[in-house]
Amino acid sequence: MVELEKINFADVLYVAQNMRERDREEINLCRWDDDDFERLAEDCMSNTVFGWLAKAGGEPVAVLGAVPARPGVWGAYLFATDRWPEVSSTMSKVARRQFLPVLRTAGAHRVECHSMEGYDTIHKWIEWCGLRREAEVPGFGKDGRKFIRFAKVWNS
Repeated sequence: MVELEKINFADVLYVAQNMRERDREEINLCRWDDDDFERLAEDCMSNTVFGWLAKAGGEPVAVLGAVPARPGVWGAYLFATDRWPEVSSTMSKVARRQFLPVLRTAGAHRVECHSMEGYDTIHKWIEWCGLRREAEVPGFGKDGRKFIRFAKVWNS
């Protein structure tokens, strides 16, 4: 059974400490502090206005959230443990039916995220959730790696 909750520090930290290897690689490419899971959890808690946590059998599995980037523009993120397949269906529905509509209602005209080139399984998921591949961003990762920008834009 999948349970959905508002994010909290302890569970976000658990997911961060146990996240999938590809998620860890991608996140580390975008942060100053590799594998500083407490800092990542703190950042999620201090910056995330809208965030969901999925649990499977009581164990935290996935974190989905959005942080304000600029007026009307939000940055979305997701990271999960290897138990992601157990919650992916539920989190997919949350992303499409709640996450994007809540952001739109809050005044968003744009939601965007960046994902490292080659992470095709997550790219398909992002697109299924309603964001569209917008651009390749060379040199986005701290090692110079290319990322893909995805976005959902609502016309005024």
